[in-house]
Amino acid sequence: MATRVNPEIGERVMVCRHRLRLSQQELAKQAQMSTTSLNRLELGHHSVSAERLAVLATLLNVRADYLCGFIPFPLPLRDRAAAVAAEQAP
Repeated sequence: MATRVNPEIGERVMVCRHRLRLSQQELAKQAQMSTTSLNRLELGHHSVSAERLAVLATLLNVRADYLCGFIPFPLPLRDRAAAVAAEQAP
C-alpha cells in the first residue's frame, strides 16, 4: 500500500520557510535531511514522518498541527521575546 501524501504539509513548510527567509539548503541542513527530500516534501511528492514533522515545526517555530492543516493559522510554539527574557532573568 502506498503512503498517502498530504500536499498541504509541504505547502505550509514552504510558506513558513520563506517567512523565515531560509533557503531549502539551510532548512534541510538544520533538519538533518537532504535538500532533495525537503524539495519533494514541499512539492507534495514525498511524505514526512511524525518525528521529522516535529523537527520541522520546531525549526519553523510553528505547531505541528498547523503544518498538518488541522488549524488555520501558524501559532508560534513560543513567544521568542518571552523566551529570551526568561533566559536572561536571574
